[in-house]
Amino acid sequence: MLAKNEIARAINARRLQPRLRDQQSPGHPRTHQPRRRRILWYLGLLVPFVFFAEKLVFGFADIRKQLLAVSLIFVVVFALLNLFHPAFQMCARR
Repeated sequence: MLAKNEIARAINARRLQPRLRDQQSPGHPRTHQPRRRRILWYLGLLVPFVFFAEKLVFGFADIRKQLLAVSLIFVVVFALLNLFHPAFQMCARR
C-alpha cells in the first residue's frame, strides 16, 4: 500500500507533467499560443505607429499617397520585426 508522502509525490509529479512536456518540446501547439498572442500584440501596436510615422515623416495630403506610405511603412517594419524579434523567430521554427 502507498504511503501518504508517496501519494503526494505522485500527485505533484502528475501536475508537473504538462509543464515538463511543454519545456521539452517547443514545437508543441500549446506553447505557440502565448507567442502568437505576443505577435498579435506587436501588430496591434504597429498600426497606430504606422499612421503616426506617416504623418511625421511624409505628411501627405492626398489619401492615395497616405495609403501607399502607410502600406510601405507597415511592410518594412513588419519585415524588420520578422527578422529580429524572437517571438517571430520561435513561431517560424518548428
